[in-house]
Amino acid sequence: MEVVYITGALMIGLIVFATAYKFYQVHRAAHWPQTSGKVISAKAVSRRVRTAQTRFGAEQGGDEQLRNFADIRYEYRVNGKRYSGTRVGIGEDLGDHDVAGTLERYPLGASVTVYYNPDKPAEAVLERDAPEGVWSAITIFLVVSIFLLVGGGMGFDELVAGLRANLSDPARAVPVAACLGLAAFLLLLGIALRRQERDARGWPATEGRIESAAVDSFMSLEPSSPHAASDGGMAMRWQRLFRPDVVYCYKVAKVEYRGSRIALGGRVYATFDAFARRRIRPYRPGDKVTVHYDPANPAQALLETRAYGGWVPWLLAILFVLAAGMMALR
Repeated sequence: MEVVYITGALMIGLIVFATAYKFYQVHRAAHWPQTSGKVISAKAVSRRVRTAQTRFGAEQGGDEQLRNFADIRYEYRVNGKRYSGTRVGIGEDLGDHDVAGTLERYPLGASVTVYYNPDKPAEAVLERDAPEGVWSAITIFLVVSIFLLVGGGMGFDELVAGLRANLSDPARAVPVAACLGLAAFLLLLGIALRRQERDARGWPATEGRIESAAVDSFMSLEPSSPHAASDGGMAMRWQRLFRPDVVYCYKVAKVEYRGSRIALGGRVYATFDAFARRRIRPYRPGDKVTVHYDPANPAQALLETRAYGGWVPWLLAILFVLAAGMMALR
């Protein structure tokens, strides 16, 4: 359990550090002077980006995600010198967030107030305040994370202690408890996927068009075997992975988006291309399709309102429960 506590503490520490840095950026920008500017370009664009969900070992340029952005470009003057900027708010835009709202706030030709860094006038933003509710959301997330870390750890310790007192072989208490814990986690994941499916079925739909359907291939650093390397670490090797890559375009409220999510659930990879080819078979470039989009965020869309492989968490949960029972009764 020490490893779990340490890992959890490090993750919480990183979140605290990122929050503190964000607060510093907002505090610094609050004192920036302002000048008038004008929007010279405003459009929705899509590009492939590497995100936190990208596989750990993927080579640069491989396994990227398609996301939508509001591309706002504006001009302004400081001390008679002309500058141009593209940043709307403080921090990095990760995409698929408030695209339509940003385009509505900053239409082409609009006069805007530009806040600029007096030491580096080329550094500027249109919004220098943190998004509404972000601090309270971060606080709630941290409190819940700490509660889960401490409460989950204590609960696991109590479960292990109870199993040791009742199992014929107390040494099996930890693996039995681990299997039960994994089963509980997978059950929660299955329930969450079911809830997402239910919500997605209520999403509005619009007509879209398939732009491309291909098998994406990339190299990823994967464990080569369950055995450790000679230096005590995990042996790793480069392995080619495949995944389906379907890109479609659709329009909501006069804003054109591009999407690549086929269904709910995580991104699925395989070491052979047959799976990916079978997955893209129903989608051919140029075909018209029905696109289901999130009414609260139209940049998020799906072609299928189901969780592909949604039965897997339930099956794995059952297998872990059976494994725990077999170890406990032996």
